[in-house]
Amino acid sequence: MVKIKWLGPAAWLVEGSSKSFIIDPFLSQDPNSAMKPSEIKKLDFIFITHNHFDHIGDAVALVKSTGAKIVTTFETAQMMQKSGVPEAQAIGPKAYSSGCQER
Repeated sequence: MVKIKWLGPAAWLVEGSSKSFIIDPFLSQDPNSAMKPSEIKKLDFIFITHNHFDHIGDAVALVKSTGAKIVTTFETAQMMQKSGVPEAQAIGPKAYSSGCQER
């Protein structure tokens, strides 16, 4: 069974029987958030849709407290690495120079 819980403006927590993830974890700065970061004990992934503060939110703190991996855009993954997230835990597509790729 999968549980999906809305936590705030763009934040969602998805918990399955073996894996869990959060989307856009803007929690501690939102006074109306349904959860605080300290209440989240297990995460496998943190998905960040884009690098605005109200989407990144508590991602770095949650990586440190849960060991989760961040999945996001290339630029946001680089930003997360500069904020102290290990490269192996900040997953983003590789940049390419031409702006598009042929297949």
